Amino acid sequence: MKLFADLLAAIGSAAATVGTQGCWFWLSDEPKMPRHMIEK
Repeated sequence: MKLFADLLAAIGSAAATVGTQGCWFWLSDEPKMPRHMIEK
């Protein structure tokens, strides 16, 4: 049973790390808004 819990913990930790890095990549990859759209 401990092995199963450790396995699930490792999978959850890896998924959280990948999700966090993916979020930062998405924010840094976001396109810039044109100035004429901001001034309206």
